[in-house]
Amino acid sequence: MVTPKKGDIIRFQRKGYSHFAIYIGDGKVIHRTSPPDSLNVQSASATAVGQSKNAAAIIRIDDLKDVAGDESKAHIANSLDDQKKPFDPEEIVKRAKSKLGEKGYNLFFKNCEHFVMWCRYGIEKSEQVEQFVDALMRGPLFIIDQLAEYQKTRREVGYY
Repeated sequence: MVTPKKGDIIRFQRKGYSHFAIYIGDGKVIHRTSPPDSLNVQSASATAVGQSKNAAAIIRIDDLKDVAGDESKAHIANSLDDQKKPFDPEEIVKRAKSKLGEKGYNLFFKNCEHFVMWCRYGIEKSEQVEQFVDALMRGPLFIIDQLAEYQKTRREVGYY
């Protein structure tokens, strides 16, 4: 069971990705997720990967337990605290509340992780997206490196 403090970033592990929220106290979180008319909060945030369905995503308050579903999958994720001084907890909550009702979603530039990072650190950053893009870039570079090594080996053994 996660025991967050006001202003903590909470990471909810989903299948294939993580969802993020800011803990604001009294068992509540603020997060960017699908509109409240979705079947349930957990499945609503789980659909937040696709941009077309989530252009209507909204920043809203929900119960931590509803977003977590299985609370064992919720973790405190103040990942940049050792690199960047976070705002004080009241300021983090104030920043989060200032965005309530804001609509819109973009996987690469305006997702739930960008939101929580902005609230806590003042920067819009998504380590999850950065890792994904890095992996995409490494794939082709790995193939190019292997092809270059193959060509070099062929030259060394006299094939051309």
